[in-house]
Amino acid sequence: MEASKTLALIRSMRHDFGNHLQIINGYSELGYLDEVKAYISQIVEEMNQERLLFELKSPELSLYLLQQKSLLQSIGVILKYDVIEIVGTEHLVEQFDFMSTVQSLLGEQRYNEVRILVSIYELEDQIKLVFDSKQPIGNLKDFYIKKDKC
Repeated sequence: MEASKTLALIRSMRHDFGNHLQIINGYSELGYLDEVKAYISQIVEEMNQERLLFELKSPELSLYLLQQKSLLQSIGVILKYDVIEIVGTEHLVEQFDFMSTVQSLLGEQRYNEVRILVSIYELEDQIKLVFDSKQPIGNLKDFYIKKDKC
C-alpha cells in the first residue's frame, strides 16, 4: 500500500480513537459509570476482533483489509472479518473492490450501522469471499476471484 493510503488509514484510526475518548469523557462527566464500562468493553471487543488482521503473515494483506474496513466504516457499514485463510494479496487487491461490492449488496438499504461479517478462503484456483450478516440483507452472496495460473 502506498504511503498516502497508509497515512489516510492511520489518520482515520486516530480520529476514531479520539471519538472514543470523547464519548468516554462525556459519560464520565455525566456520572454514567456503567455506560463507561460498557463502552470500554465494546472497544476492547472490537480491538480483539481486529487482532486477527494484525496477526496475518502478510503485512500488505493486513493493511489492505484494515483500509477496506475503514472505508466502509466511513459510510456507516461495520465490517468484521471472521476467517482469513489466504496467503497472497495480489488477486484480492487487484480484482476485488469491497466498497462497490458492499454497496451493490445493500442496494437502497440505509448503511447506518449495517454489520457485515466477511470470511476469506484461498482455494486452489480461486479466492472465496463469504459475506454474512445477522441483519436482514437480501442480496448477500459469496464471491469468487479467479487466480491466474503462473
